[in-house]
Amino acid sequence: MSTAPHKERKHSRISPSKSERWLNCPASVCLEEKYPEQPESPWALEGTKAHEALEKFLRRFLKNGRRHGLFEGDDLFDSVGVAFDFILEERAKLSGCELLIEEKVDCSFIDPELTGSLDVALVQPFGLLHVMDYKHGAGISVDPVKNTQLLIYAIGIAEKYGWDFEDVRLTIIQPRARDCGGIKHWDLSIDELKAWVPIFDKGIKRTKALNAKPFAGDWCKYCRASVDCPALGKKSLAEAKIEFTDIDKPAKLPDISKMTPEQLGKVLDVSKVIEIWLSDVRAFAEDKLKNGGEVKGWGLVPKRSYRVWKDPKKAASVFGLIVKDAFVTDLKSPAQMEKEKDVHGKKDIKKLVAEHTTTVSNGVTLGKTEKILEF
Repeated sequence: MSTAPHKERKHSRISPSKSERWLNCPASVCLEEKYPEQPESPWALEGTKAHEALEKFLRRFLKNGRRHGLFEGDDLFDSVGVAFDFILEERAKLSGCELLIEEKVDCSFIDPELTGSLDVALVQPFGLLHVMDYKHGAGISVDPVKNTQLLIYAIGIAEKYGWDFEDVRLTIIQPRARDCGGIKHWDLSIDELKAWVPIFDKGIKRTKALNAKPFAGDWCKYCRASVDCPALGKKSLAEAKIEFTDIDKPAKLPDISKMTPEQLGKVLDVSKVIEIWLSDVRAFAEDKLKNGGEVKGWGLVPKRSYRVWKDPKKAASVFGLIVKDAFVTDLKSPAQMEKEKDVHGKKDIKKLVAEHTTTVSNGVTLGKTEKILEF
């Protein structure tokens, strides 16, 4: 349901949300089992809350049959409102359809472990099967075309209803994305959907083979095993022509000005893979340091601090009287307030801001504690 895997409720080993990964990298399923589940990031938690809100409002609507007062007393993400409106508009277009919300998808006829929960589906017998997935993320635009997660959801629903559909539509609802208004579709026939069944069947069998091999690619993002995956670490660096001849010496990098167009293209092709690997190396090192371990030459350094109001209500009462535009929707931030002037010309705003703010640390991050070279 989210850009980063959200509640597949209880994560199954062969989950729809990870299907792009295990189809492309059969070894990933076994490799990930060696590492514990990571805590959800703040962005993932926000996405989970947005999904829960969407589910709650849709169920309220089905129960009450009206929209008036539906959102009263609840915080509503603007993007959830967009998704809610779109789903009801699509429902109104299909006569006699059934609206499925957080429906359990069981593809045990392919493999007992292939289960999950879809966001929303509209089921019109002998007509259209419309599977929708809400994405709360804004940074990575998700494409519905050949989206394996949505395809598995559609296959599970089609199997449940005896494949009695003519057409299938897969939709990504991503209101915060910058392209296509945040809503994108991919249409296919029911026979085209059925043709994907043997593809998933073969892909799952590969994950269970004793000689399952790892393959690096964009799908490595969010993989728990990526920090020491042989395919991601060694192969990607080799393909990019980056040669670590000695771990204690700087990497031997090619002269960019002398690289051929083919070499430039090759490096760009694998750049995402390398970035993922480096990001995981940093995260692993930071976690090691936070747990009392050692990383030579590196330590935890404070992140940039920021100022907050000690008592927002008190600050609002102080600045609301002497600053013309002290509020946008809420009280302006300390940095914004410092640029304002006392309408009465009596108070030193910067001094007053200092009295009413405190500095809060953003925590620590990985940083060099020793210099590599002196110039």
